[in-house]
Amino acid sequence: MEFTFFFLVVWLVASLFAVLKKNLTIADNTFVYLVILIFNIHYAWLLEGEWKLIKITTNHLYFISYNLFWYIAIPFVLLIFLNAISKRKSLFRKMLSACVSIVFLLIMTAICNHYEIISYKKWSLAYDGIYFIALHVIAAYFCKTYRKLSYREVVN
Repeated sequence: MEFTFFFLVVWLVASLFAVLKKNLTIADNTFVYLVILIFNIHYAWLLEGEWKLIKITTNHLYFISYNLFWYIAIPFVLLIFLNAISKRKSLFRKMLSACVSIVFLLIMTAICNHYEIISYKKWSLAYDGIYFIALHVIAAYFCKTYRKLSYREVVN
């Protein structure tokens, strides 16, 4: 049941990203996806492997569900967020987009915790919220920096 739910959510997020109008180029999206993936891999490794703050289940289907969410859905949600805010001028709409994506990620993390896909030891959902906020800021910064560096014109 849990695997099916997470597979459906990841499939819907990836499909939503595929059909939405993208304001960023393929290179921008790819670069940001890879940066987010690097941060997620290291963050998950530190939490579970090094600091032992969370425990990931040993059930194979639950573990696959966790990996689908953590390594596919989170980067795609952030790409949807970045594409949504890239042409918006209003700070309110940008903040609203960020809040919606952060709340979605927190709900999905809470579902992971509810189904015991992950178990918090010395961790809480609030810390994940702080991480997701930081991840949004990092993604926006890297996207802006990449766009600034890649679209410069050479002047003689």
